Amino acid sequence: MKYLLYFLLSNLLFGGLIKSSDYAIGMEFGSGLNSLTGELIYRNPCLKNVELKQKIAQDRFTLEISQIKDDVELERALGVALSLTIGYAVVEVTVAGKFANDKTIDSKNTYYLIKAEFEKDSYSLKKPEISEEALSLYLNKFEGFRNKCGDQYIDTITTGAKLYALIEIKNKNLYEKRDLEAKASVFIGKKILGKNIGVEIAGTFSREIEQLSEEKEMKITFLSQGVEGSLPLTIVPEELFEHISGFVEEMSSTSDNYRENPF
Repeated sequence: MKYLLYFLLSNLLFGGLIKSSDYAIGMEFGSGLNSLTGELIYRNPCLKNVELKQKIAQDRFTLEISQIKDDVELERALGVALSLTIGYAVVEVTVAGKFANDKTIDSKNTYYLIKAEFEKDSYSLKKPEISEEALSLYLNKFEGFRNKCGDQYIDTITTGAKLYALIEIKNKNLYEKRDLEAKASVFIGKKILGKNIGVEIAGTFSREIEQLSEEKEMKITFLSQGVEGSLPLTIVPEELFEHISGFVEEMSSTSDNYRENPF
C-alpha cells in the first residue's frame, strides 16, 4: 500500500498553524513556502534541527457527503483550492488536482461528492530553530529573507489515504433538480467519524443512488490518493458501495507498524 502524505505549514518565526495541503514529491520537513508568490523552497537552508521528529498516532477515519454546485466548490471539497495557494506544483502532481482541472460542473445537473479520509500517523518537528544568518536577514532585509527561506515551513507530515466518489446526475428540468436535491438533503453536510458508522451511512446513500439510477442517467467517477488504483475510474452505481467498503477494509487491515518513517 502506498500512503498519501499531506503536510501542515507553520509560521517560520512565530509558530502557529497556517494551512494544510496534499504532499508533492520532493517536499520534506522544514521545506519553506513564500506565501506571497506560492513558491516552495524544497531544501530550506534557514532551519536547524529539522531531523528531530515526534510521532503522533492518529488512526482516524471520517466520511462526508456534500453537494457540489460549481467548479469552486469542487476544488474546495477536493482540497485543490487550498493547494493552489501553496504552489501550482502541488496541484499538478495530485490525482485530485488533475481531476479538478479537467472537470467542469454543469449547473443543469446535480452533483454529490462522497469523501472518505483515513489519517494514520503524524510526524512533527520537535524544536526547529532558525539559523543565525537567516535571522539577521529577517531583521535587516525581509524580502531577501522571504525569497531565500520562505515565511512558512513544513512542520507536520501525516500519512494516510483519501477516497472520492463524484456522482453526476442528469436532470431533464429544474423541477427534477429541485426534487432530487430535497430528497437527498438528509445525507448532505454531515461529517461522520468512525469506520463502522461511516460505512453504514455510505451504504444507505449508495443504495439510494443505485435505485435512482434506474430512472435517471448518471455518471460516477471514483478516485483515491494513497492506495493502489488511484487514477480516476468511471464506475456503475452498483459498484459504488463495493469501492467504498473495499477502501475501508484496506485501511482497517493495515499494520500499526507500517511505515514508521514517512520518507
